[in-house]
Amino acid sequence: MSASPKTHTLRVLHLTRTHNPGARGGAQLLAPVDYSRQLPSGKMATFRLDWPVLAPMLKAPTRSDDAGLARGVGKTLREALLSSGWTSAETELLEALKRGPVTLLIQLNADELYGLQWEAMPLGENGTPLADVPGLRALYDEPRPPAVQTRTPPRQPNHSR
Repeated sequence: MSASPKTHTLRVLHLTRTHNPGARGGAQLLAPVDYSRQLPSGKMATFRLDWPVLAPMLKAPTRSDDAGLARGVGKTLREALLSSGWTSAETELLEALKRGPVTLLIQLNADELYGLQWEAMPLGENGTPLADVPGLRALYDEPRPPAVQTRTPPRQPNHSR
């Protein structure tokens, strides 16, 4: 009797700025900013990052407080995502991990989000940070804009001789 083969699962965490989503260069980080998380259904759910709270945690830490700051950032990110239904995504990740390895593709469509330690986010309220969950690999990916199809105008016949 052989064990059933483990399946590899891909999950996507796609986040974008709610206002001016495709703009490059980052948002003004002096106030809370609204973002959207794409749900598996394709619909968007909003959440808010409180940048004035996050900013002090993102200052250059000393080695002695690296882990504590990363945990704080991770918990703050998770708390923000809760309003977008993140607990159901966590449940899906935990279920998928029971079946085999999981890749969490983190797609960020707002430059300022790349400076955050998404892999420090705990899986569950008091769970292990994503980076340390056995069988879970977090990868970052910048979503590509949809390809613009250009249409070549039909050639006009040349009737001059």
